Amino acid sequence: MSVNSGVRIQSTMNLPVAGLLLVAFCCSPIATIDTSHITDSLSLANDLGGFIESQDFSKTASKLISSVSPYLGVIGSVLSFAFSFLPSGPSAELLAIQKLYKDVTLRFDKIDHQFSAITREIKWGSIEAHFGDYESTIHTISQTYQQLVASRSKTEFNSRKYLFTQAFRSYQKAGEKIYDGIVGQSNLFNGPIFDEAVDHVKWDRKKAQEFMLGVTKLLISAAGIEVAYYHLTNHHDSAKFIQHDWQVKLETIKSKMNAIDHKLTTQYGHQLSTDVDIDIANHNSLSNCDLAHEVYTTIAKKYYWRSWIVTVTDHSTDNHKFMAHACSGTINQKHSKNVVVSSVDPHKAHLTTTQQHVINSVHTSHTYHIMHGGKRDLQKRLTGHRRNDADVAYNSFPAAARTTCSSVYSSIGVVDKNLHMCSSFAHNRLFTRYDGSYYHVFASG
Repeated sequence: MSVNSGVRIQSTMNLPVAGLLLVAFCCSPIATIDTSHITDSLSLANDLGGFIESQDFSKTASKLISSVSPYLGVIGSVLSFAFSFLPSGPSAELLAIQKLYKDVTLRFDKIDHQFSAITREIKWGSIEAHFGDYESTIHTISQTYQQLVASRSKTEFNSRKYLFTQAFRSYQKAGEKIYDGIVGQSNLFNGPIFDEAVDHVKWDRKKAQEFMLGVTKLLISAAGIEVAYYHLTNHHDSAKFIQHDWQVKLETIKSKMNAIDHKLTTQYGHQLSTDVDIDIANHNSLSNCDLAHEVYTTIAKKYYWRSWIVTVTDHSTDNHKFMAHACSGTINQKHSKNVVVSSVDPHKAHLTTTQQHVINSVHTSHTYHIMHGGKRDLQKRLTGHRRNDADVAYNSFPAAARTTCSSVYSSIGVVDKNLHMCSSFAHNRLFTRYDGSYYHVFASG
C-alpha cells in the first residue's frame, strides 16, 4: 500500500499528543489516524533533498520554505505516532513512515563530497576552523539522531533518546551561529559567509551555488535536530517556537542565496578580466586561432549563462592598425596579443540582416583623384583608393555602437590584415568582412 495514499489506521492505544500532532483522542480506546499529512510533508522534504543533491539551485530556492515548513511541522507527529511501538508491533504503514522519515533525515545530513571539496578550497584561516567546528557538531549530533530514528523497539528508542538528548548538550546553537555568519551578525567571521565564499571560489557561480546549497542542507538538518530535541524533552511550545524561528531564518537565507546568485551573474566583470588575463598569459605561445578557442572554452564554461565572442589578433597598440569596443567583456593587450572578449544574453535576438550589414558601411579606404600629364589642357584625371587608418575607419561605425553598450552590438572592431585576426564564438553571434586589401571588420551581437 502506498504511504502517500492517505492511509487510515486503527490503533488500539491512546497516543500522547506531541506538539503539532494532528491526532485527537477522545473517549473511545480506538482512534482513527490520518497519515496523509505526515507522508505528504515528508515527501516534500525528500524532494527538496533531491534538488539539493542534484545541485538544482533554482528549484531549491523556490521550494525551500514550502518544503521545510511542513517537514519541521510534522516532526512531533512522527516521533509520537511512528515511534509509538504498538504492542502488536509496527504496521506496514508505520514502518513506511519511519523509513521515509529516516531517508529524509539521512538525506539532509549526508556529507556531500562536492561541498566538502569546495569548503577545503575556501582558505578562511581561523574562520575555517569556526565553520568546521559548527559543521562537525551538527553532523555528530545528527548521526546520534539517525540512530534514534532507526530504532526498532521501545527499549531501543528510549535508550537512544537518552543518548541523543545528552549529545545535544554540546550543540551550543551551532546552526544559529552559522546562520549569524551568513547574515553578517557574527564577530567570528570577517564578513557574511556566502559573500566571503564568492571571493574565495573566484566568482565561480557553480561552486558558489554548491557551497550555498551545502550550507542550506546543513541548516535544515540543524533545524530538524532542534525541533526534535524539544519534542522529545516534552517542551512542545519551545519546539513550536524553534520551528517558526527557523522558518523565518530560512526565508532570510533564501533571499540571501538569490541575492548572491544575482550578484554572481551581473557583477563578474572584474573577475572575468582577471581570468582572461591569466588564461592568455598561460597560453601565450598558442596561435591566434588556438588562443581564441582556449579563451572561449574557458570563459564559456565558467560564465555559462552568457553567450561569448572572442577575437584574437597579433599585438598592437597602434590605433592606425587596431580599434575595437567590447561590452559585457574585456579587451586585453598585455601579453603580445590583442584579445577582445564580449558577451550577450543567450536569449537576445540575433542580429538582423540590416544590423549585420553595418560592417559593410565601414569605410576602410577613401577615393582620391589626381591630374596626370604635362600641359594643363592635356592632363588626365586619375582615380585611386587609399587605406584609411583603423581609427578613421572605426569612426564610420554608428556612434552608439562605438561609444555605448547598446542592446544591439556587443563588440565591433577594425583590424589590420597583417595582425592575423581569428575568432571563436557562440553560434551566429559574430559577423566579419575582409575588404580585400587592408582590414578585417567585425561586429557581434
